[in-house]
Amino acid sequence: MANNISKRVHTIPASFPRCVNTVINPSARLQLVVDEYVIPTPSRDGFTLLFTHGTSFNKSLWELVIRTLLNNSSIAPYIKRVLAVDAINHGDSALANKGKLSKDKAHWPDISRDILQVLKHFGVEAPVIGIGHSFGGGALAHASIMAPSAFWATIFVEPIIFLMKGQTQGIADMTLKRRDRWESYEEAKAAFDKSRGMADWVPQQRQKYIDEAIYQTRTGDANFWTLKTTKEQEAATYLAAPVPGLPELLEASRQRHYFILGEKSVVLNTTSRARIEEISHEPGWVKTLPGVGHLVPMTHPDLLASELARALHHVVVSKNTSKL
Repeated sequence: MANNISKRVHTIPASFPRCVNTVINPSARLQLVVDEYVIPTPSRDGFTLLFTHGTSFNKSLWELVIRTLLNNSSIAPYIKRVLAVDAINHGDSALANKGKLSKDKAHWPDISRDILQVLKHFGVEAPVIGIGHSFGGGALAHASIMAPSAFWATIFVEPIIFLMKGQTQGIADMTLKRRDRWESYEEAKAAFDKSRGMADWVPQQRQKYIDEAIYQTRTGDANFWTLKTTKEQEAATYLAAPVPGLPELLEASRQRHYFILGEKSVVLNTTSRARIEEISHEPGWVKTLPGVGHLVPMTHPDLLASELARALHHVVVSKNTSKL
Protein backbone atom coordinates (compact mmCIF):
# COMPACT_ATOMS: atom_id res chain seq x y z
CA MET A 1 0.00 0.00 0.00
CA ALA A 2 2.81 2.44 0.87
CA ASN A 3 3.90 2.58 -2.77
CA ASN A 4 0.57 4.22 -3.62
CA ILE A 5 0.98 6.92 -0.99
CA SER A 6 1.79 10.42 -2.21
CA LYS A 7 3.28 13.17 -0.08
CA ARG A 8 2.16 16.77 -0.18
CA VAL A 9 4.02 19.60 1.52
CA HIS A 10 1.94 22.40 3.05
CA THR A 11 2.97 25.75 4.52
CA ILE A 12 0.38 26.87 7.06
CA PRO A 13 -0.01 29.63 9.68
CA ALA A 14 1.54 28.89 13.06
CA SER A 15 -0.21 29.70 16.31
CA PHE A 16 -0.40 33.36 17.34
CA PRO A 17 0.60 35.25 19.44
CA ARG A 18 4.08 33.94 20.33
CA CYS A 19 6.18 34.25 23.47
CA VAL A 20 7.60 37.74 22.89
CA ASN A 21 11.28 36.91 23.37
CA THR A 22 11.21 34.21 20.68
CA VAL A 23 10.43 36.55 17.79
CA ILE A 24 12.07 39.71 16.49
CA ASN A 25 8.69 41.40 16.09
CA PRO A 26 5.80 40.32 18.37
CA SER A 27 3.34 40.98 15.55
CA ALA A 28 5.16 38.59 13.22
CA ARG A 29 3.07 35.80 11.75
CA LEU A 30 5.08 32.61 11.62
CA GLN A 31 4.56 29.52 9.48
CA LEU A 32 4.73 25.76 9.85
CA VAL A 33 5.70 23.31 7.12
CA VAL A 34 3.74 20.07 7.25
CA ASP A 35 4.09 16.83 5.28
CA GLU A 36 0.78 15.15 4.48
CA TYR A 37 0.80 11.51 3.37
CA VAL A 38 -2.24 11.09 1.17
CA ILE A 39 -3.96 7.71 1.30
CA PRO A 40 -5.89 6.99 -1.94
CA THR A 41 -8.91 5.24 -0.38
CA PRO A 42 -8.91 6.11 3.32
CA SER A 43 -11.28 4.59 5.84
CA ARG A 44 -13.95 7.11 6.82
CA ASP A 45 -13.72 5.98 10.45
CA GLY A 46 -9.92 5.65 10.46
CA PHE A 47 -7.38 7.45 12.59
CA THR A 48 -5.35 10.51 11.68
CA LEU A 49 -1.74 10.18 12.83
CA LEU A 50 0.23 13.32 13.72
CA PHE A 51 4.02 13.00 14.10
CA THR A 52 6.39 15.38 15.92
CA HIS A 53 10.21 15.16 15.89
CA GLY A 54 13.08 15.58 18.33
CA THR A 55 15.42 18.53 18.78
CA SER A 56 17.87 19.04 15.87
CA PHE A 57 15.90 16.62 13.68
CA ASN A 58 12.94 17.15 11.37
CA LYS A 59 9.72 15.67 10.02
CA SER A 60 11.47 13.76 7.23
CA LEU A 61 13.03 11.35 9.73
CA TRP A 62 9.55 9.95 10.38
CA GLU A 63 9.01 9.05 6.71
CA LEU A 64 10.61 5.60 6.85
CA VAL A 65 8.52 4.67 9.90
CA ILE A 66 5.37 6.13 8.36
CA ARG A 67 5.75 4.21 5.11
CA THR A 68 6.48 1.01 7.04
CA LEU A 69 3.25 1.48 9.00
CA LEU A 70 1.28 2.17 5.83
CA ASN A 71 2.69 -1.02 4.35
CA ASN A 72 1.54 -3.05 7.37
CA SER A 73 -1.64 -4.81 6.26
CA SER A 74 -2.81 -5.34 9.83
CA ILE A 75 -2.85 -1.65 10.74
CA ALA A 76 -2.89 0.36 7.48
CA PRO A 77 -6.66 -0.09 6.89
CA TYR A 78 -7.32 1.84 10.11
CA ILE A 79 -5.23 4.87 9.11
CA LYS A 80 -7.13 7.65 7.38
CA ARG A 81 -4.50 10.38 7.19
CA VAL A 82 -0.91 11.08 8.25
CA LEU A 83 0.64 14.45 9.06
CA ALA A 84 4.23 15.23 10.14
CA VAL A 85 5.20 18.74 11.20
CA ASP A 86 8.50 20.60 11.46
CA ALA A 87 8.69 22.62 14.67
CA ILE A 88 8.69 26.37 14.16
CA ASN A 89 12.49 26.70 14.44
CA HIS A 90 13.45 23.40 12.81
CA GLY A 91 13.87 22.14 9.28
CA ASP A 92 11.66 23.61 6.58
CA SER A 93 9.67 25.61 9.13
CA ALA A 94 12.90 27.31 10.22
CA LEU A 95 13.57 28.34 6.61
CA ALA A 96 10.01 29.62 6.25
CA ASN A 97 10.55 31.80 9.34
CA LYS A 98 14.06 32.98 8.51
CA GLY A 99 14.56 36.55 9.70
CA LYS A 100 11.58 36.41 12.07
CA LEU A 101 12.88 34.28 14.94
CA SER A 102 15.05 35.49 17.80
CA LYS A 103 18.56 34.13 17.48
CA ASP A 104 18.67 32.06 20.66
CA LYS A 105 15.24 31.81 22.34
CA ALA A 106 12.58 29.10 22.20
CA HIS A 107 9.37 28.33 24.08
CA TRP A 108 7.95 24.82 24.29
CA PRO A 109 4.33 25.83 25.08
CA ASP A 110 4.24 27.69 21.76
CA ILE A 111 5.32 24.46 20.04
CA SER A 112 2.47 22.64 21.79
CA ARG A 113 0.01 25.25 20.56
CA ASP A 114 1.43 24.82 17.06
CA ILE A 115 0.61 21.11 17.22
CA LEU A 116 -3.01 21.95 17.99
CA GLN A 117 -2.93 24.59 15.24
CA VAL A 118 -2.03 21.89 12.70
CA LEU A 119 -5.14 19.93 13.66
CA LYS A 120 -7.27 23.07 13.46
CA HIS A 121 -5.88 24.23 10.11
CA PHE A 122 -6.47 20.90 8.40
CA GLY A 123 -9.89 20.48 9.98
CA VAL A 124 -8.83 17.14 11.39
CA GLU A 125 -11.73 15.20 12.84
CA ALA A 126 -11.51 12.66 15.64
CA PRO A 127 -10.04 10.18 16.19
CA VAL A 128 -6.45 11.46 16.23
CA ILE A 129 -3.35 9.72 17.53
CA GLY A 130 -0.30 11.85 18.28
CA ILE A 131 3.15 10.27 18.01
CA GLY A 132 6.15 12.24 19.22
CA HIS A 133 9.86 11.62 19.78
CA SER A 134 12.04 13.32 22.40
CA PHE A 135 11.33 17.09 22.40
CA GLY A 136 8.42 16.41 20.05
CA GLY A 137 7.06 13.93 22.59
CA GLY A 138 7.27 16.49 25.38
CA ALA A 139 5.57 19.18 23.30
CA LEU A 140 2.90 16.68 22.23
CA ALA A 141 2.33 15.66 25.85
CA HIS A 142 1.67 19.28 26.81
CA ALA A 143 -0.62 19.73 23.79
CA SER A 144 -2.66 16.73 24.95
CA ILE A 145 -3.05 18.36 28.37
CA MET A 146 -3.99 21.72 26.84
CA ALA A 147 -6.73 20.09 24.73
CA PRO A 148 -7.68 16.68 26.22
CA SER A 149 -10.30 15.99 23.56
CA ALA A 150 -7.90 16.59 20.66
CA PHE A 151 -6.30 13.14 20.82
CA TRP A 152 -7.86 9.72 21.13
CA ALA A 153 -4.42 8.52 22.23
CA THR A 154 -0.81 9.65 22.32
CA ILE A 155 2.35 7.58 21.84
CA PHE A 156 5.51 9.06 23.29
CA VAL A 157 8.89 7.76 22.08
CA GLU A 158 11.63 8.63 24.60
CA PRO A 159 9.73 11.84 25.47
CA ILE A 160 11.39 14.77 27.21
CA ILE A 161 8.86 15.45 29.96
CA PHE A 162 11.26 16.17 32.83
CA LEU A 163 13.28 19.27 33.67
CA MET A 164 16.93 18.24 33.28
CA LYS A 165 18.79 21.54 33.52
CA GLY A 166 22.30 20.18 34.05
CA GLN A 167 22.02 17.67 31.24
CA THR A 168 20.47 20.07 28.74
CA GLN A 169 23.01 22.81 29.51
CA GLY A 170 25.83 20.43 28.64
CA ILE A 171 24.16 19.38 25.39
CA ALA A 172 23.45 23.00 24.47
CA ASP A 173 27.08 23.98 25.08
CA MET A 174 28.31 21.16 22.84
CA THR A 175 25.80 22.12 20.15
CA LEU A 176 27.09 25.70 19.99
CA LYS A 177 30.64 24.43 19.40
CA ARG A 178 29.63 22.13 16.56
CA ARG A 179 30.51 22.82 12.95
CA ASP A 180 27.59 24.11 10.87
CA ARG A 181 29.10 25.21 7.56
CA TRP A 182 30.50 23.22 4.63
CA GLU A 183 31.83 24.31 1.26
CA SER A 184 29.92 21.62 -0.64
CA TYR A 185 27.23 18.97 -0.24
CA GLU A 186 29.93 16.30 -0.61
CA GLU A 187 31.95 17.80 2.22
CA ALA A 188 28.87 17.90 4.46
CA LYS A 189 27.95 14.32 3.59
CA ALA A 190 31.46 13.11 4.36
CA ALA A 191 31.33 14.85 7.75
CA PHE A 192 27.98 13.31 8.69
CA ASP A 193 29.00 9.89 7.42
CA LYS A 194 31.97 10.02 9.82
CA SER A 195 29.96 11.43 12.74
CA ARG A 196 30.16 9.32 15.89
CA GLY A 197 26.70 10.55 16.83
CA MET A 198 25.25 8.97 13.69
CA ALA A 199 27.41 5.85 13.63
CA ASP A 200 24.57 3.58 14.79
CA TRP A 201 21.90 5.11 12.54
CA VAL A 202 20.57 2.92 9.75
CA PRO A 203 22.02 4.16 6.42
CA GLN A 204 18.62 5.29 5.08
CA GLN A 205 18.06 7.61 8.04
CA ARG A 206 21.54 9.08 7.92
CA GLN A 207 21.11 9.82 4.22
CA LYS A 208 17.64 11.27 4.83
CA TYR A 209 19.11 13.61 7.42
CA ILE A 210 21.89 14.71 5.08
CA ASP A 211 19.39 15.41 2.30
CA GLU A 212 16.81 17.20 4.44
CA ALA A 213 18.70 18.90 7.28
CA ILE A 214 21.07 21.06 5.21
CA TYR A 215 20.65 23.53 2.37
CA GLN A 216 22.77 25.71 0.12
CA THR A 217 22.86 29.43 0.82
CA ARG A 218 24.99 32.47 0.09
CA THR A 219 26.73 35.23 2.05
CA GLY A 220 28.36 37.93 -0.04
CA ASP A 221 30.23 36.15 -2.82
CA ALA A 222 30.43 32.82 -0.99
CA ASN A 223 28.14 29.84 -1.55
CA PHE A 224 28.09 27.21 1.19
CA TRP A 225 25.93 24.55 2.85
CA THR A 226 24.56 24.93 6.34
CA LEU A 227 21.90 23.56 8.69
CA LYS A 228 18.25 24.50 8.25
CA THR A 229 17.97 24.38 12.04
CA THR A 230 20.60 26.82 13.30
CA LYS A 231 22.77 25.58 16.13
CA GLU A 232 21.66 28.58 18.19
CA GLN A 233 18.01 27.57 17.81
CA GLU A 234 18.85 23.94 18.52
CA ALA A 235 20.61 24.95 21.75
CA ALA A 236 17.73 27.27 22.66
CA THR A 237 15.27 24.40 22.26
CA TYR A 238 17.28 22.22 24.64
CA LEU A 239 17.43 25.00 27.22
CA ALA A 240 13.78 26.06 26.92
CA ALA A 241 12.67 22.71 28.40
CA PRO A 242 9.17 21.27 28.91
CA VAL A 243 6.54 22.96 31.04
CA PRO A 244 7.16 22.36 34.78
CA GLY A 245 4.89 19.76 36.35
CA LEU A 246 4.25 17.90 33.10
CA PRO A 247 4.82 14.43 34.65
CA GLU A 248 2.22 15.14 37.30
CA LEU A 249 -0.23 16.43 34.70
CA LEU A 250 0.21 13.24 32.67
CA GLU A 251 -0.19 11.12 35.79
CA ALA A 252 -3.49 12.83 36.60
CA SER A 253 -4.68 12.66 32.99
CA ARG A 254 -7.39 10.18 32.07
CA GLN A 255 -6.20 9.96 28.47
CA ARG A 256 -4.57 7.01 26.71
CA HIS A 257 -0.81 7.51 26.87
CA TYR A 258 1.68 4.96 25.54
CA PHE A 259 5.42 5.20 26.19
CA ILE A 260 8.17 3.56 24.11
CA LEU A 261 11.55 3.83 25.81
CA GLY A 262 15.11 2.69 25.13
CA GLU A 263 16.83 0.46 27.66
CA LYS A 264 20.22 2.04 26.92
CA SER A 265 19.01 5.63 26.73
CA VAL A 266 21.41 8.13 28.29
CA VAL A 267 18.71 10.80 28.09
CA LEU A 268 15.99 9.04 30.07
CA ASN A 269 17.94 7.13 32.72
CA THR A 270 16.67 4.38 35.02
CA THR A 271 15.22 6.93 37.45
CA SER A 272 13.31 8.68 34.67
CA ARG A 273 12.04 5.37 33.28
CA ALA A 274 10.86 4.31 36.74
CA ARG A 275 8.96 7.59 37.08
CA ILE A 276 7.34 7.03 33.68
CA GLU A 277 6.20 3.60 34.89
CA GLU A 278 4.47 5.41 37.79
CA ILE A 279 2.89 7.93 35.43
CA SER A 280 1.51 5.30 33.06
CA HIS A 281 -1.93 3.85 33.62
CA GLU A 282 -4.34 1.66 31.70
CA PRO A 283 -5.38 1.52 28.94
CA GLY A 284 -1.92 2.82 28.01
CA TRP A 285 1.37 1.08 28.72
CA VAL A 286 5.15 1.41 28.85
CA LYS A 287 7.41 -0.65 26.60
CA THR A 288 11.18 -0.56 27.08
CA LEU A 289 13.11 -1.76 24.04
CA PRO A 290 16.18 -3.85 24.93
CA GLY A 291 19.51 -2.71 23.54
CA VAL A 292 18.06 0.56 22.23
CA GLY A 293 19.08 4.15 23.05
CA HIS A 294 17.36 7.52 22.78
CA LEU A 295 17.41 7.99 19.00
CA VAL A 296 15.01 5.14 18.26
CA PRO A 297 13.55 6.49 14.97
CA MET A 298 17.02 6.75 13.47
CA THR A 299 18.72 3.66 14.90
CA HIS A 300 15.84 1.15 14.95
CA PRO A 301 13.09 2.42 12.61
CA ASP A 302 11.74 -1.05 11.79
CA LEU A 303 11.55 -2.07 15.44
CA LEU A 304 9.88 1.23 16.29
CA ALA A 305 7.35 0.80 13.48
CA SER A 306 6.54 -2.65 14.85
CA GLU A 307 5.98 -1.29 18.37
CA LEU A 308 3.91 1.60 17.05
CA ALA A 309 1.77 -0.87 15.10
CA ARG A 310 1.24 -2.85 18.30
CA ALA A 311 0.16 0.27 20.18
CA LEU A 312 -2.05 1.40 17.29
CA HIS A 313 -3.70 -2.02 17.18
CA HIS A 314 -4.41 -1.75 20.91
CA VAL A 315 -6.00 1.66 20.36
CA VAL A 316 -8.12 0.30 17.49
CA VAL A 317 -9.36 -2.57 19.65
CA SER A 318 -10.13 -0.17 22.52
CA LYS A 319 -12.04 2.14 20.18
CA ASN A 320 -14.08 -0.69 18.70
CA THR A 321 -14.80 -2.12 22.15
CA SER A 322 -16.04 1.27 23.36
CA LYS A 323 -18.71 1.19 20.65
CA LEU A 324 -20.23 -2.01 22.03
